[in-house]
Amino acid sequence: TEKINKLKEVYVTGAQSSLDGLLVEYPNRWWFNIRPSNTEPIARLVVEANSPELLKEKIKKIKKIIK
Repeated sequence: TEKINKLKEVYVTGAQSSLDGLLVEYPNRWWFNIRPSNTEPIARLVVEANSPELLKEKIKKIKKIIK
């Protein structure tokens, strides 16, 4: 989708996989996976980071891009 393509552009420096939605990894720091639902008009986002502060920052930035 358009929003996933935008995330691919913004996070081009991360290791990317499109096997199940979009997975972007920054080893030892943080990663996220976003995938559209096949049954609902929503996307599911999972984000993990090595600190609560980094997690909050990344969720905020990703949400801004996809809204």
